[in-house]
Amino acid sequence: MVLGSTSLPPKPLISTRRGIAWGLDPRREDSSVLVLTSPTRYYVDIRYALDGKPTDGPFWAFGGQVTYTALPDLDEGPGVGIRGEWNHPIDSMGNTDGVDRADLFTLDNGDQIEVGLLENPVTGKEDRFMEYWTKPASLDVSRKVADIPYIVAVLHHEEKLIGLAIRVGDFAQGIKQVVGSKPGVLTARWTYESGGWREAAMGDGKEEDIPMRWLLDGRELNDVHHGTEHWTIVELGK
Repeated sequence: MVLGSTSLPPKPLISTRRGIAWGLDPRREDSSVLVLTSPTRYYVDIRYALDGKPTDGPFWAFGGQVTYTALPDLDEGPGVGIRGEWNHPIDSMGNTDGVDRADLFTLDNGDQIEVGLLENPVTGKEDRFMEYWTKPASLDVSRKVADIPYIVAVLHHEEKLIGLAIRVGDFAQGIKQVVGSKPGVLTARWTYESGGWREAAMGDGKEEDIPMRWLLDGRELNDVHHGTEHWTIVELGK
């Protein structure tokens, strides 16, 4: 599966978006969207605007945990449906107490469509949306999903999750909530290319904010980053 799956045992997921349609409008894509989800369903979803400057930050970025449940059999419609519920204690828009719900349907080619209701950023009103999810073009399709390495680090402040860093295969992302009165996050996106990890230009989270180099440097379960903040490895598959 691409964005969601109820398969057991749970598998890591790597998802990119091919477009979003609001209401009856045609599908379009305005962001570079990547979602990484671990087997215990921690996820980081970062959406960098395609027409903005790298220093503008993400159009939207959030992270937390997701649960998936099977929908009742449908008489019509594509594929088999599942319901996803994403909490996002880390959210660039400040909606840290919310839970997003949407339904996912798998297409014949293995891609998925996500259908739900959200506030339309153009109208400011609740509207139906459809997002189209697929795997990154660079993903090695010959590699079994069970063999894809993954690792998750978390950061808490006063018992609340404020930081997540996840690597799945050749992709890694990190996000950290800015603690204070003003909503906002710091983000990082890395990819493995030509034998080494490379940082994407869009991210604004430095190593002292989100320790991505530390995460990707041969960590073990329960390792703690002893910097100004103590990130902890909570999930690992090699």
